[in-house]
Amino acid sequence: MLTTSITAASLNTFKKQLLSASWQEGFCRSFGLLSLWSSRQINTPRVRRQPTHRGAYGHTWKDDYSWMEGRGKAFDKHLDQETHYVRQHLQQWKKLQACLRKELETKEQSQLATFPERWGKFSYRTEQSKARPLPTYLRTDLQGQEQVILDVNHIQAKSAFVSIGQVKLSADQQTMAYTVDKDGSEVFEARLQSTKGSIIDLETLADVMNIEWAGNSALVYTQPDAQGRPFRVMKHRLGEQQEKDVCLLQEDNEDCFLALAMTDGAYVTINSSSKTASEVHLLSCANPDQPLKLVQPRTANLEYFVSHSQGQLYILTNANGAANYQLMTAPLHTPCSAHWRPLVPEQLGTAVEDLEVYASHAVLYERQQGRPAVSVLNLLAQASKAAESQQHAAGVFQDSPAALTSKQQQTAHVAVEECNAVPTSQCQQHELEQKKQHQQQQQAGATTAERPQAAQQPQLTTLSFPSWALSIQPGANPDHHTRTVRLHVASPVHPQHVYDYHLDTGQLQLLGAEQLHGHDPEQYVCQVQYVKAADGTQVPLTVLHKKGMPLNGSHPALLTVYGAYGISLETGFEPERLVLLDRGWVIALAHVRGGGELGRRWHAAGRSLHKMNSLTDLEACLDHLLQQGYSRKGLVGVQAASAGGLLVGALLNRRPHDLLAAILRVPFVDFLTSMTQPELPLTVHEYGEWGDPADPAVLQQMRELCPYQNIKTAEYPPVLATCSATDPRVPVWGPAKWVAKSRQHQIGPSPILLLSSSDTGHYAHEADLLENSALEYAFLIDAFQKKHHINAK
Repeated sequence: MLTTSITAASLNTFKKQLLSASWQEGFCRSFGLLSLWSSRQINTPRVRRQPTHRGAYGHTWKDDYSWMEGRGKAFDKHLDQETHYVRQHLQQWKKLQACLRKELETKEQSQLATFPERWGKFSYRTEQSKARPLPTYLRTDLQGQEQVILDVNHIQAKSAFVSIGQVKLSADQQTMAYTVDKDGSEVFEARLQSTKGSIIDLETLADVMNIEWAGNSALVYTQPDAQGRPFRVMKHRLGEQQEKDVCLLQEDNEDCFLALAMTDGAYVTINSSSKTASEVHLLSCANPDQPLKLVQPRTANLEYFVSHSQGQLYILTNANGAANYQLMTAPLHTPCSAHWRPLVPEQLGTAVEDLEVYASHAVLYERQQGRPAVSVLNLLAQASKAAESQQHAAGVFQDSPAALTSKQQQTAHVAVEECNAVPTSQCQQHELEQKKQHQQQQQAGATTAERPQAAQQPQLTTLSFPSWALSIQPGANPDHHTRTVRLHVASPVHPQHVYDYHLDTGQLQLLGAEQLHGHDPEQYVCQVQYVKAADGTQVPLTVLHKKGMPLNGSHPALLTVYGAYGISLETGFEPERLVLLDRGWVIALAHVRGGGELGRRWHAAGRSLHKMNSLTDLEACLDHLLQQGYSRKGLVGVQAASAGGLLVGALLNRRPHDLLAAILRVPFVDFLTSMTQPELPLTVHEYGEWGDPADPAVLQQMRELCPYQNIKTAEYPPVLATCSATDPRVPVWGPAKWVAKSRQHQIGPSPILLLSSSDTGHYAHEADLLENSALEYAFLIDAFQKKHHINAK
C-alpha cells in the first residue's frame, strides 16, 4: 500500500528517451537497431493461471493470479523468469544504453557543492562528485577548520544497498544521529556519533522510522507496528541500552501515523495524523522527562500543524473552513482551539504548503494560482500592531477573563484547565485523558467559531522571483535566530539558483547558480498551459520543448503524471530531460486533480469518490498534446510512479492505440485487491485518500478505475514496469499480477516487461538514477524507432 509520505526524491526517479531524425538514422545504422526488435523471438515467461473467485462487500470477481499474493517459492521462481526475460531485451539495448549513459553523464556537473548554511559557530554544506556520487556532509568552524561529519559513500561501500533517511544534530551540535535503511523496507536503524573532534561511533538503535533530538542527551524516535505504521514514540538517553528506552506515546488508531518535527529548539512536536485529522503533542527539549503537552484533541476534519517561538504557538490549520490553510496563533500555556486567533487568514487563490517560524519572522511557502510563492510576515511588527489594536478596540476578545462576560469567564476557565490538563507519558493513560478533555470542551462550548476574534490584516511581503521560477524549495535553515533564509529556485529548463533573503532589509540576494557546460535556458520553451477537462475544469499542463520547433504533430512526446495525496508534480530542473529535449521531444507534466498544485480543494477534487477526475484530466492533457500539434496518436509515451501508476494503467486500458510506450515505476495497479483487504499493511490508513470500499459507491468506482480489473484484449504498446520485494507501500505482487494479466491479453508484438528488485524498496537509490535513466531511455527509443520504422514502410 501507499502512504502520504512520498518525498520529492521519489518524483526525481522520472526520466527517459529519444532521438532526432538525422542523428537517429546514423545511430541506427551504426548499431543495427532497427533489426533488433523482435520480441517474438524471445521466449516470454509461462505464468501459471489459477482461477480464483474472490469477493468483498457483496461483490465477486475472478482472479487468475491471486496465488502470487502468497509469495513463496513459486512466486520467487516466477520473478526469476521475469528477470531473465527482461535481460534478453536488455541485451538488445546494451550498446544504446551504454551510449546514453555516457551522454547523461555529460549533462551532470562534475562536482556539486551546496552553498554553506550557518548554524551558530559552524557552517554546513554537502558535496558530491563523479568519483563520490553520494553526499558528503561537511562543516567549517569559525577558524576555517573543515570537518567531514558524514560520508555516505563510505557507508555505501560496506553494503549492497544503503539509503540515508535523516541526519540530525543535537542542540549543541556535538552529537549526530542519522538513519540507515539497508534493504528498502523504510525501517531504519539510527546511528549515533560524537562530532566533537574526531568522529566516534557511539551506539545504534534498531527499528526506527523518524528521529529528533530533545536537547543534547535525549533522542526521540518513532517505531513501526507489525503493519509498518509508525505508532509509538520512544525516548532514548545517550549511553543507555535501547531496552531502557521509555514510551512517550502510543497511537492505537490504525488511521493515524506518528511523526516528529522540531520547532525552535524548545519543543519537539509529536504529530498523530490521519488523512483528514490531526493531533499534536509537545515535548520539552529543556526537560524531556516532563509529561507531554496536548495542543488540541483530535477533531473530525480538523488538521493542524504547530510551530513555536518565544512562548507563542503558530498553527497552520484548516479550521473554520480554511481548506487551503490559514495561520493562527495561541499562547503556549493555553494552546487548545478555543484560544486560536487568526494571524494570516486564508487568501483567495493561495494555498499554504509549509511554514517556517524564526525568532522575528514567519515564512510561508505557498502556491498562488498554482505557481510556487514565498511570503514573509514580520512577527515583531505584527505583535506590536496587535497590542495597539487590543488597547483601543472595545469588545474584542483578550486573554484576560476580566474582559469577558460571566459565561465567557466560565468558558475560558474550562478551556485553560483543558489545555493545562496534560496527559502523562504513560501510553495507556493518554487515551482516557484525551477523551476527558474532549468531553469537557464540548460541555463548555469552547469552539473557535463561537469566540470573538481579534483579526489584524497581515503585513505580508511576497518575494519577487524571476518569471521562469516554477520550483521554490527552502534550504536547511537550521538556525532559529537567523537573519537570512536560504531558498533554492529552478524551473524544468533553469538549473538551481540559490538565494538568501535578508529578513532585516528585505533584500533577495542571488548567491549563485548551477552551471552546465553548453546549456542555455533561452534555447527552450517552458510554458504552463491550461487544458479544459471533460467537466470544464482548467487543468495546468507544463509543456517543454526546444525553441523554434514546428508544432506539426511529428514529434514524440513524454507525458508524466502523479495526481494523489495532495502532492504537487515537481517542476524543478532535471538535467536528464535535456537528452530528450535536444532531440526534438516534447515533455509534458500533467498537474491533474488529486495533486496539490492548486491547493487542498484541488486535492479533494481528485480523491475518494472524485478519483475519476484525475483520469479524465490526464486524458484531456493527452488530447491537448495531439490537438495542438505537439505530437500525434501513437507517439506519446507516458510515465508515472507509485500512485500515478494507477492513472497510467487506467489510461492504457482506455487508450492503448494512442500511446507510444509506458513506464510505470512501482505502480499501484492492483487497486481493488489492496483496498478490499484491511489486514494488509496501511490499507485502513489509506481510506482517507482512496475511500472506504464498505461504501457501495466507493467500491463501484474502485472497480471501474482499477487497472488490473479492467485489462481487456487489445494491442498494447511496449510497457516497462518495476517492483521490489522490500517495497512497504506497493506490494511486489501488484505489478507482477498486472504484467502477467496484461501480457495474457496482449494481441500485438510489443513486449510487456517486469523489472524486479530484491532490495531497492519503493524508491530508486540515488546512485542508480543515471543507470535507470539510461535503461528507460533505451526502452523508449527502441519503441520510437520501431514505430518510426513501421510508419516508414
